[in-house]
Amino acid sequence: MANRVKLLRRSRRWTQEKLAERASMQRSYLADLERGYRNPSVRTLLKLANALGVRIRDLFEQGP
Repeated sequence: MANRVKLLRRSRRWTQEKLAERASMQRSYLADLERGYRNPSVRTLLKLANALGVRIRDLFEQGP
């Protein structure tokens, strides 16, 4: 999931700051998620999916 969030963010050419702002979370928390240091709650997954304009399950897909 961590790599997928990073891939989706980068495909939009967004910084961590931009995604964190759109998802209403701290940039440092998002950075930890992208590194796999944290396990997000369902609420956090929903925030990320909404910010990225994808479904929650899309955060777990392996393809591009």
